[in-house]
Amino acid sequence: MKRRQATALIDELLRRAQGTGWPIDLVRTVYVFGSYARGALEPGNVDIAVDIDRTSARWRSHFIHSMSYGQDPYTVLRVALRGRRRSVSILFEPHSGHDDVPMTVLWQRGESLDTAIARLHAIQADSTARRAPRDAILPCFDGLDKWVPRYLRQELEALIKGQVITIEQVILADAEPHDLAIRDHINDRWVATSALRRAAHAALAYLESHKVDLHTVHLHSKDIAAPTTPHFVGFGLRHLSSALDCFRNYNGVQWLEVVHPTQKGPLHALQIRPNNRDKLSQLNPNPSSFFS
Repeated sequence: MKRRQATALIDELLRRAQGTGWPIDLVRTVYVFGSYARGALEPGNVDIAVDIDRTSARWRSHFIHSMSYGQDPYTVLRVALRGRRRSVSILFEPHSGHDDVPMTVLWQRGESLDTAIARLHAIQADSTARRAPRDAILPCFDGLDKWVPRYLRQELEALIKGQVITIEQVILADAEPHDLAIRDHINDRWVATSALRRAAHAALAYLESHKVDLHTVHLHSKDIAAPTTPHFVGFGLRHLSSALDCFRNYNGVQWLEVVHPTQKGPLHALQIRPNNRDKLSQLNPNPSSFFS
């Protein structure tokens, strides 16, 4: 898009951020980054980062409810800030693995709109600026960069290149396991309208088709039946940080992560397997790692 159009979109977002009431009153700071912030005359899209008040009791309740039903808790904020415009990309965790990305503060709650607009127009156009190359997009992450953040893709890519793990992307078909006891287990955990119920049926049907004993599956933080569970299934990256520990300490042989459970859309999953257990056991502890 032309820079003038991008500026107009950011201007509109800043005006929306001035509002009050749920959920816009959660917004604390708005940043711009990416090709627009570098001055590109034709940015590919508008990259905005937003800090929100995560201590809000209503936000915490909303977040837990959304995750329980396989929904994106940030959707209400995206709509409040950009409407239905797809050319504005909003990042809600700017300080998680993005320390190397330069970000320009446009507005902080308590400041005037005039201050924000002045900062926006102070960003100079630069005819030499270009779009940044996409990084950490291996074939297994193709199409998933919206759901798998860059810092996590980078960590997983390093583990793949270090031959610690292997990852394959699979698209799960809508199906249910043949085992009636497993179906009952899933249906007892999630209501019929839950995206997690759909994801659980599809994931376990997939494993069943690959001759996995479903009673040895650890399903989204709970064992199904057997005390030994070398097979792990997770949803929405919520428990994925435990994967390496499960491979090391619980003889895990695979982790199937449904990246973005949804009621109607495709069910993309990452099939993660340990590749070299010696290298896995020799990984040095890193407190800043996603898998720490």
